[in-house]
Amino acid sequence: MKAFRLVASFELIQRLKKRSFWIITFLGPLLYVLLMSIPALLAVSTIKETTVHVYDESGYFATALSKKKLTDLRVATVPDKATFERLRKALINSDDDVLLHIKPMADVMEDPVIEVVSKKELGQQAIKTLTSTLKEVLRRRRAAAMGLAPGQLEKLSPRIHIQQRIVTESGTKKTQAGLSFALAMVASILIYIALSAYGGMVLNSVQEEKQNRLVEVILLSVRPFELMLGKIVGIGMVGILQYILWGVMIFVISLVGGLVLGFSIVGSPEMSSMAAGSMGQAASPEVQQLMEAVHYAIHEVNWTLIVTSIVLYFIGGFFIYAALYAAVGAAVDDPRDAQMFIFPLILPVLLSFISVMTTLNISPHSGAIFWMSMIPLTSPVAMVARIPFGVEWWEIALSLMLLMATAVFMVWVAGRVFRVGLLMYGTKPTWKTLWKWVRTA
Repeated sequence: MKAFRLVASFELIQRLKKRSFWIITFLGPLLYVLLMSIPALLAVSTIKETTVHVYDESGYFATALSKKKLTDLRVATVPDKATFERLRKALINSDDDVLLHIKPMADVMEDPVIEVVSKKELGQQAIKTLTSTLKEVLRRRRAAAMGLAPGQLEKLSPRIHIQQRIVTESGTKKTQAGLSFALAMVASILIYIALSAYGGMVLNSVQEEKQNRLVEVILLSVRPFELMLGKIVGIGMVGILQYILWGVMIFVISLVGGLVLGFSIVGSPEMSSMAAGSMGQAASPEVQQLMEAVHYAIHEVNWTLIVTSIVLYFIGGFFIYAALYAAVGAAVDDPRDAQMFIFPLILPVLLSFISVMTTLNISPHSGAIFWMSMIPLTSPVAMVARIPFGVEWWEIALSLMLLMATAVFMVWVAGRVFRVGLLMYGTKPTWKTLWKWVRTA
């Protein structure tokens, strides 16, 4: 174990001495922002149709909505004698139904108060569809009340903001779907980049020592498995340290940005609006919504669960892919030969990342994302993206158990390849050769 600790500390110190580490650390947050701004909508997952039960207390929307055909949404009216409390309780056992609650309006010219109540959050695309449909219905209602011609409808623009609420045993609670989507994107990008970048560091470290024959000297005092495990742990510690620094930087930037823009990230929406007003700015609905989102992020988001999940899924995923990278680095002589093995190994992470980018905005609880969050090779990216939207505890526990068990197995498999391939020169191994080493080492 002493040799293992020496290898791990050596890998950590060597990378902390490099200028490139600190450059990437301070430019990393900017890179994440750029990646988040580039949508990659390349595929669409299978989506279940959601039934929208319209509970219209205003009397202006239900009839018109029942005649609409909406993409992936089926509109259904509720019985006349139904009550909000009875409808709310019915949603507790339903994953695919939502309640569109339109509160009473004094007249058609009043801006409506509308809530979407459901057991799980709707995707942003569904919210946009409902919002645009409700706007169209209200425009026509107002035009008829004012005696306007059809050509004048475009001049009417009612303001509709749907507040999502999650149904609970005791009632309902507010949620911020846009914030959940942003957190999911950031978490999945962090994990994807970490697994690719730090796994590549392990590969390069093994390749460098094998090519200059330094590994032959190291193996005189260190067993092959200790050498491999030391490299994985040492470089993994570099990754965790770098992400801690990024987290501190993001918090400081957010704090300073809030002060510059005139609101406190630790205050309430009302305090933020007062701060904006003190600077001579009108508290517009858009600004108020932003303040509410910031307040929700600070006071309502379960940061402990999110951060802990990112760390655990990074550790599990990193041990899987870093071990595979180490095995490939030990098996080949030329770095160019490694590409034949690397792409198939990293393909599950790439596919899960593309799936997250393309499906979360449409359906964060689709079957494809669920199974990806359970499969160990894809769960590091898929599960951290699902958690901000709300995931049952048993799903996280099962996913982590499968991930950690697979990590132990992959380290064992990679260790057998690493032991044979490290001193093997002059041959170009194939997948068949690697499997032979696993069975016979």
